Amino acid sequence: THGPSCDQNTTFSVVAGSPAQALVPAGGPLGLVLRFRTTISAGVLATRTDTWDRLELALEQATLQATLWSHGNTVLVLRLPSQALNDSHWHPVEVIFRLGLLELRLWHEDCPAQLCMASQPVAPGLTAAMAQTAARPSSVLLGGMDFVGCLQDVYVDGNLLLPEDLSGTVVLGCERREQCSPPPCAHGAACVDLWTHF
Repeated sequence: THGPSCDQNTTFSVVAGSPAQALVPAGGPLGLVLRFRTTISAGVLATRTDTWDRLELALEQATLQATLWSHGNTVLVLRLPSQALNDSHWHPVEVIFRLGLLELRLWHEDCPAQLCMASQPVAPGLTAAMAQTAARPSSVLLGGMDFVGCLQDVYVDGNLLLPEDLSGTVVLGCERREQCSPPPCAHGAACVDLWTHF
């Protein structure tokens, strides 16, 4: 929760194919910080876009990936390949641009010191352009065509986004019923939990 009385909920559910959207004021450090939970193995968690650049945080084969584009071209991709994150537990993550580096971080019990990190330098010319990016307003899409699950404590460029700041299909809270317990499949078939169905 958030606010002086801790009465503003920061947790919400997103629906596949109907991303939530918001405009973000200029001025903060370029980045996406959030917590998520899902059983889906692939899908976009968040995309921050401005006039020229785009920063995306996604799941690919149940692992975390951050991609930075500039002028429509992929500049770099960071991956944290070792932890499967489609286990329906909450996972805090961030992708931040600072001091000429793009950093991807995941706090997870199976990481060394409970923090997994990948970073890569951004080319000097692009670093100067990225500094100007922080001075421009941006927009954010939360969720995408494939992602279904919950997001919490979403910060874009240092700005907290509350559910009431978002347009699109957003459901307050994170109600969920486990799809494979008790086992719904007959004849020994394996059940795959797809968050809202199996």
